Amino acid sequence: MGGVVINLFVVLLMLFVVIAVTFWNLVLAWVALAMLLAWAMIGLLAASRADQLLAETSSESRRAFQHPLIYTLIALMTFVGPVAIVVDQSLRHLWTFTHVDNLALYPLALPGDTLFVRRVPAHIAPPRRGDLVTLVTPETGAPATLRVIAEPGEEVQMQGNTLIIGDKLVDYTPLMHEWVGQAQLNNALGLRAWVEHNHAQRYVVAISDEATPDASVPGLALGPDDYFVLADNRSHLATPEPRASLTADSRLYGPLPADHIFGRPVHIAWSSAPESGTPRFDRIGLPLH
Repeated sequence: MGGVVINLFVVLLMLFVVIAVTFWNLVLAWVALAMLLAWAMIGLLAASRADQLLAETSSESRRAFQHPLIYTLIALMTFVGPVAIVVDQSLRHLWTFTHVDNLALYPLALPGDTLFVRRVPAHIAPPRRGDLVTLVTPETGAPATLRVIAEPGEEVQMQGNTLIIGDKLVDYTPLMHEWVGQAQLNNALGLRAWVEHNHAQRYVVAISDEATPDASVPGLALGPDDYFVLADNRSHLATPEPRASLTADSRLYGPLPADHIFGRPVHIAWSSAPESGTPRFDRIGLPLH
Protein backbone atom coordinates (compact mmCIF):
# COMPACT_ATOMS: atom_id res chain seq x y z
CA MET A 1 0.00 0.00 0.00
CA GLY A 2 2.88 2.35 0.73
CA GLY A 3 4.29 1.70 -2.72
CA VAL A 4 0.90 2.35 -4.34
CA VAL A 5 0.58 5.68 -2.52
CA ILE A 6 4.07 6.75 -3.53
CA ASN A 7 3.43 5.75 -7.15
CA LEU A 8 0.26 7.80 -7.28
CA PHE A 9 2.11 10.73 -5.70
CA VAL A 10 4.74 10.54 -8.47
CA VAL A 11 1.99 10.50 -11.10
CA LEU A 12 0.46 13.60 -9.47
CA LEU A 13 3.88 15.24 -9.57
CA MET A 14 4.09 14.40 -13.25
CA LEU A 15 0.79 16.22 -13.83
CA PHE A 16 2.32 19.36 -12.37
CA VAL A 17 5.32 18.90 -14.66
CA VAL A 18 2.96 18.56 -17.63
CA ILE A 19 1.38 21.88 -16.73
CA ALA A 20 4.80 23.48 -16.27
CA VAL A 21 6.02 22.23 -19.65
CA THR A 22 2.85 23.47 -21.31
CA PHE A 23 3.19 27.01 -20.01
CA TRP A 24 6.93 27.44 -19.41
CA ASN A 25 9.87 25.55 -20.84
CA LEU A 26 10.66 22.34 -22.72
CA VAL A 27 13.71 21.73 -20.53
CA LEU A 28 11.38 20.54 -17.79
CA ALA A 29 10.22 17.72 -20.08
CA TRP A 30 13.71 16.19 -20.00
CA VAL A 31 13.74 16.56 -16.21
CA ALA A 32 10.38 14.78 -15.99
CA LEU A 33 11.54 11.96 -18.27
CA ALA A 34 14.73 11.45 -16.25
CA MET A 35 12.71 11.51 -13.02
CA LEU A 36 10.24 8.90 -14.26
CA LEU A 37 12.93 6.56 -15.54
CA ALA A 38 14.87 6.86 -12.30
CA TRP A 39 11.75 6.25 -10.22
CA ALA A 40 10.79 3.20 -12.26
CA MET A 41 14.25 1.67 -11.81
CA ILE A 42 14.37 2.46 -8.08
CA GLY A 43 10.87 1.07 -7.55
CA LEU A 44 11.62 -2.20 -9.30
CA LEU A 45 14.93 -2.61 -7.45
CA ALA A 46 13.26 -1.84 -4.12
CA ALA A 47 10.49 -4.37 -4.80
CA SER A 48 13.05 -7.02 -5.71
CA ARG A 49 15.10 -6.33 -2.58
CA ALA A 50 12.03 -6.39 -0.35
CA ASP A 51 11.03 -9.73 -1.83
CA GLN A 52 14.45 -11.16 -1.06
CA LEU A 53 14.34 -9.90 2.55
CA LEU A 54 10.92 -11.44 3.10
CA ALA A 55 12.13 -14.75 1.75
CA GLU A 56 15.16 -14.70 4.06
CA THR A 57 13.42 -13.61 7.27
CA SER A 58 9.99 -15.22 7.09
CA SER A 59 9.57 -18.90 7.95
CA GLU A 60 5.92 -18.95 7.00
CA SER A 61 4.86 -20.19 3.59
CA ARG A 62 3.72 -17.50 1.20
CA ARG A 63 0.12 -17.05 0.27
CA ALA A 64 -0.96 -17.05 -3.37
CA PHE A 65 -1.28 -13.25 -3.57
CA GLN A 66 2.23 -12.75 -2.21
CA HIS A 67 3.87 -13.89 -5.42
CA PRO A 68 6.42 -11.36 -6.78
CA LEU A 69 4.55 -11.25 -10.10
CA ILE A 70 1.44 -9.95 -8.30
CA TYR A 71 3.41 -7.10 -6.73
CA THR A 72 5.01 -6.27 -10.06
CA LEU A 73 1.60 -6.10 -11.75
CA ILE A 74 0.31 -3.82 -8.98
CA ALA A 75 3.30 -1.53 -9.43
CA LEU A 76 2.78 -1.40 -13.17
CA MET A 77 -0.95 -0.72 -12.84
CA THR A 78 -0.45 2.08 -10.33
CA PHE A 79 2.51 3.69 -12.08
CA VAL A 80 2.90 2.81 -15.74
CA GLY A 81 -0.85 2.84 -16.41
CA PRO A 82 -1.54 6.36 -15.08
CA VAL A 83 1.66 7.68 -16.66
CA ALA A 84 0.58 6.27 -20.04
CA ILE A 85 -2.82 7.92 -19.66
CA VAL A 86 -1.23 11.27 -18.75
CA VAL A 87 1.11 11.12 -21.77
CA ASP A 88 -1.69 10.05 -24.12
CA GLN A 89 -4.04 12.82 -23.00
CA SER A 90 -1.22 15.37 -23.12
CA LEU A 91 -0.45 14.50 -26.74
CA ARG A 92 -4.14 14.59 -27.62
CA HIS A 93 -5.01 17.91 -26.00
CA LEU A 94 -1.87 19.80 -24.94
CA TRP A 95 1.12 18.95 -27.12
CA THR A 96 2.08 17.48 -30.45
CA PHE A 97 5.19 17.19 -32.59
CA THR A 98 5.78 18.06 -36.25
CA HIS A 99 8.73 17.08 -38.41
CA VAL A 100 10.46 19.57 -40.71
CA ASP A 101 11.36 18.07 -44.09
CA ASN A 102 12.01 21.18 -46.20
CA LEU A 103 13.43 24.69 -46.00
CA ALA A 104 10.14 26.52 -45.46
CA LEU A 105 11.31 27.81 -42.05
CA TYR A 106 14.96 28.40 -42.96
CA PRO A 107 17.03 29.67 -41.16
CA LEU A 108 14.97 29.20 -37.97
CA ALA A 109 14.31 25.50 -38.51
CA LEU A 110 16.11 23.04 -40.77
CA PRO A 111 15.20 19.73 -42.42
CA GLY A 112 15.54 17.04 -39.78
CA ASP A 113 14.21 19.17 -36.93
CA THR A 114 11.24 17.96 -34.89
CA LEU A 115 9.20 20.80 -33.44
CA PHE A 116 7.51 20.70 -30.05
CA VAL A 117 4.06 22.25 -30.61
CA ARG A 118 1.74 23.55 -27.92
CA ARG A 119 -1.87 22.91 -28.89
CA VAL A 120 -3.57 26.31 -28.76
CA PRO A 121 -6.53 26.68 -31.14
CA ALA A 122 -6.95 30.12 -32.66
CA HIS A 123 -10.41 30.61 -31.13
CA ILE A 124 -8.91 30.24 -27.62
CA ALA A 125 -5.83 32.43 -28.10
CA PRO A 126 -5.85 34.27 -31.44
CA PRO A 127 -2.34 34.47 -32.94
CA ARG A 128 -0.79 37.85 -33.53
CA ARG A 129 1.29 39.26 -36.35
CA GLY A 130 4.73 37.62 -36.41
CA ASP A 131 3.66 34.46 -34.54
CA LEU A 132 4.59 31.02 -35.83
CA VAL A 133 1.56 28.75 -36.07
CA THR A 134 1.07 25.07 -36.82
CA LEU A 135 -1.87 24.53 -39.12
CA VAL A 136 -3.69 22.15 -41.41
CA THR A 137 -3.00 23.06 -45.02
CA PRO A 138 -6.33 23.76 -46.80
CA GLU A 139 -5.32 22.02 -50.04
CA THR A 140 -3.79 18.81 -48.71
CA GLY A 141 -4.87 18.57 -45.07
CA ALA A 142 -1.24 18.03 -44.08
CA PRO A 143 0.26 19.84 -41.07
CA ALA A 144 2.60 22.76 -41.73
CA THR A 145 4.26 25.51 -39.72
CA LEU A 146 4.13 29.06 -41.11
CA ARG A 147 4.25 32.63 -39.85
CA VAL A 148 1.30 35.00 -39.44
CA ILE A 149 1.97 38.06 -41.59
CA ALA A 150 -1.40 39.80 -41.52
CA GLU A 151 -4.32 39.63 -39.11
CA PRO A 152 -8.10 39.47 -39.70
CA GLY A 153 -9.60 42.53 -41.36
CA GLU A 154 -6.36 43.74 -42.97
CA GLU A 155 -5.58 44.09 -46.67
CA VAL A 156 -2.50 42.44 -48.20
CA GLN A 157 -0.65 43.09 -51.44
CA MET A 158 2.42 41.16 -52.53
CA GLN A 159 4.55 41.06 -55.66
CA GLY A 160 7.81 39.13 -55.46
CA ASN A 161 9.43 40.25 -52.21
CA THR A 162 7.46 43.50 -52.03
CA LEU A 163 4.86 43.20 -49.29
CA ILE A 164 2.27 45.82 -48.35
CA ILE A 165 -0.06 45.33 -45.38
CA GLY A 166 -2.81 47.89 -45.15
CA ASP A 167 -1.15 51.05 -46.40
CA LYS A 168 2.29 50.28 -44.95
CA LEU A 169 5.22 48.89 -46.92
CA VAL A 170 7.10 46.12 -45.11
CA ASP A 171 10.82 46.93 -44.84
CA TYR A 172 13.88 44.66 -44.74
CA THR A 173 17.32 45.08 -43.22
CA PRO A 174 20.25 42.64 -43.53
CA LEU A 175 20.70 40.18 -40.70
CA MET A 176 23.89 41.25 -38.96
CA HIS A 177 26.40 38.58 -38.05
CA GLU A 178 26.19 39.39 -34.34
CA TRP A 179 22.42 38.73 -34.43
CA VAL A 180 22.68 35.24 -35.91
CA GLY A 181 23.03 33.45 -32.58
CA GLN A 182 22.66 29.68 -32.97
CA ALA A 183 21.07 29.74 -36.42
CA GLN A 184 22.86 27.66 -39.04
CA LEU A 185 23.19 29.73 -42.19
CA ASN A 186 24.21 27.92 -45.36
CA ASN A 187 25.46 30.28 -48.06
CA ALA A 188 25.57 27.44 -50.59
CA LEU A 189 21.77 27.44 -50.75
CA GLY A 190 21.72 30.89 -52.38
CA LEU A 191 19.48 32.22 -49.62
CA ARG A 192 20.24 35.39 -47.66
CA ALA A 193 18.80 36.13 -44.23
CA TRP A 194 17.00 39.44 -43.69
CA VAL A 195 15.09 40.99 -40.81
CA GLU A 196 11.51 41.76 -41.83
CA HIS A 197 9.98 44.87 -40.22
CA ASN A 198 6.25 44.16 -40.19
CA HIS A 199 4.67 47.05 -38.32
CA ALA A 200 6.06 46.64 -34.77
CA GLN A 201 7.17 43.02 -35.22
CA ARG A 202 10.65 41.81 -36.23
CA TYR A 203 11.58 38.34 -37.43
CA VAL A 204 14.06 36.71 -39.81
CA VAL A 205 13.19 35.62 -43.35
CA ALA A 206 15.25 34.10 -46.18
CA ILE A 207 15.26 35.49 -49.71
CA SER A 208 16.99 34.05 -52.74
CA ASP A 209 19.62 36.11 -54.56
CA GLU A 210 18.85 34.47 -57.89
CA ALA A 211 15.10 34.16 -58.08
CA THR A 212 11.97 35.71 -56.67
CA PRO A 213 8.64 33.95 -56.20
CA ASP A 214 6.34 34.13 -59.20
CA ALA A 215 3.21 34.06 -57.04
CA SER A 216 1.62 37.44 -56.40
CA VAL A 217 -1.24 38.81 -54.32
CA PRO A 218 -2.70 41.82 -56.15
CA GLY A 219 -5.01 42.89 -53.32
CA LEU A 220 -6.53 40.61 -50.72
CA ALA A 221 -8.95 41.70 -48.00
CA LEU A 222 -8.94 39.30 -45.06
CA GLY A 223 -12.19 38.29 -43.45
CA PRO A 224 -12.94 38.55 -39.70
CA ASP A 225 -11.53 35.03 -39.09
CA ASP A 226 -8.82 34.90 -41.77
CA TYR A 227 -5.04 35.09 -41.50
CA PHE A 228 -2.37 35.63 -44.13
CA VAL A 229 0.50 33.20 -43.50
CA LEU A 230 3.85 32.85 -45.26
CA ALA A 231 6.90 30.64 -45.04
CA ASP A 232 10.00 32.28 -43.62
CA ASN A 233 11.78 31.14 -46.78
CA ARG A 234 10.20 33.50 -49.30
CA SER A 235 11.96 32.08 -52.37
CA HIS A 236 10.71 29.26 -54.54
CA LEU A 237 13.45 27.00 -53.15
CA ALA A 238 11.38 25.02 -50.66
CA THR A 239 14.04 22.25 -50.74
CA PRO A 240 17.72 22.31 -51.67
CA GLU A 241 17.00 20.77 -55.09
CA PRO A 242 16.72 23.24 -57.99
CA ARG A 243 13.31 23.88 -59.59
CA ALA A 244 11.50 22.83 -56.45
CA SER A 245 7.90 23.99 -56.09
CA LEU A 246 6.98 27.14 -54.22
CA THR A 247 6.35 26.61 -50.52
CA ALA A 248 2.61 26.24 -50.05
CA ASP A 249 1.31 29.22 -48.10
CA SER A 250 -1.25 32.02 -48.51
CA ARG A 251 0.34 33.02 -51.82
CA LEU A 252 -1.10 29.81 -53.23
CA TYR A 253 -4.20 28.95 -51.22
CA GLY A 254 -5.24 32.43 -50.09
CA PRO A 255 -6.42 33.42 -46.61
CA LEU A 256 -6.16 30.79 -43.90
CA PRO A 257 -9.34 30.27 -41.83
CA ALA A 258 -8.74 30.45 -38.10
CA ASP A 259 -10.13 26.96 -37.52
CA HIS A 260 -7.19 25.50 -39.49
CA ILE A 261 -4.74 26.67 -36.79
CA PHE A 262 -4.27 24.17 -33.97
CA GLY A 263 -0.98 25.03 -32.25
CA ARG A 264 2.13 27.15 -31.72
CA PRO A 265 5.64 25.68 -32.08
CA VAL A 266 7.77 26.67 -29.12
CA HIS A 267 10.98 24.60 -29.18
CA ILE A 268 13.00 22.18 -31.27
CA ALA A 269 12.43 18.88 -29.46
CA TRP A 270 14.86 16.81 -31.53
CA SER A 271 17.14 17.31 -34.50
CA SER A 272 19.11 14.95 -36.72
CA ALA A 273 20.94 15.34 -40.03
CA PRO A 274 18.64 14.14 -42.87
CA GLU A 275 21.47 12.45 -44.75
CA SER A 276 23.12 10.50 -41.94
CA GLY A 277 20.61 10.58 -39.11
CA THR A 278 23.31 11.91 -36.78
CA PRO A 279 21.77 13.80 -33.83
CA ARG A 280 22.37 17.55 -33.80
CA PHE A 281 22.46 18.09 -30.05
CA ASP A 282 23.29 21.78 -30.40
CA ARG A 283 19.82 22.40 -31.89
CA ILE A 284 17.76 20.47 -29.35
CA GLY A 285 15.81 22.83 -27.07
CA LEU A 286 16.30 25.94 -29.21
CA PRO A 287 13.32 28.33 -28.92
CA LEU A 288 11.18 29.16 -31.96
CA HIS A 289 10.04 32.75 -32.39
